[in-house]
Amino acid sequence: RKMQRIVIHRKSLFTAVMLVCGLVALFMTVWIALDHPHKQTVYDLTDEKTEHGEWIVTVHYYCKSEYNVWYYVTFFWNVLLLIIACVMAFQMRHIHKNFNESQILAILIYSHSLFVLLRLVIIVLSNSSVLARALSLVFSLDAIATVVIYFVPKLLAIANANERIS
Repeated sequence: RKMQRIVIHRKSLFTAVMLVCGLVALFMTVWIALDHPHKQTVYDLTDEKTEHGEWIVTVHYYCKSEYNVWYYVTFFWNVLLLIIACVMAFQMRHIHKNFNESQILAILIYSHSLFVLLRLVIIVLSNSSVLARALSLVFSLDAIATVVIYFVPKLLAIANANERIS
């Protein structure tokens, strides 16, 4: 099949991005309006005692919605975005090597898919006291992995190019 050049207007790209951002903002607004998060308290009895022989209890606070359906909606939104990213990576596979990021995009999709599945397992199997901490950790690790996967190869390529120049 022969490659063909297409013209994508900047306005249509900005429109698509704004549409996605608008959908996310609308979803978050509906979530907060219909199921306002409430402060939850978790008391954990530790193995430590005070000097008077009293047990030490730690207190943790987190926000929780009444219904878990919101977590599932965000899960399916992530799956939809991953499917779109897979289609994009497949379509980009024959682009000139200097512009081709399909391999990095495929690794990012794989990594993010694992974290999305991990979030689903945590949501289904965790009790509410562990849920907030576990999800926070998974979101943080997902963000760190994304930054490392995307930027470290680029920074290494820049460093190698600078070494060859000097």
